[in-house]
Amino acid sequence: MHGRTDLIQFFKDHLVDKTERPTIRHWKLLRLLSESPEGVSFKDLTERLGITTRTVNHDLVLFQEVGILLQKFIGPHSMKLWSIFESDSVPLEFF
Repeated sequence: MHGRTDLIQFFKDHLVDKTERPTIRHWKLLRLLSESPEGVSFKDLTERLGITTRTVNHDLVLFQEVGILLQKFIGPHSMKLWSIFESDSVPLEFF
């Protein structure tokens, strides 16, 4: 190690689990969506998870790509709300 920059790079390469944070975030996002059949706004999701709207959008697209059925609808004050599509054949208790 030759300095602070090398130490930071070593930490990033060896000590930080690059997959842990997104995985935890994804589970938290799925939980919020599944516990809110009335829908959750982007603003609420960003505030509750401490992430940007860009990250929320990316994660929702990812969920749709892997087959998680989401529904988007218009709530009070023309606010777009998201929730997991409820179906009798898809048990939401899994989330």
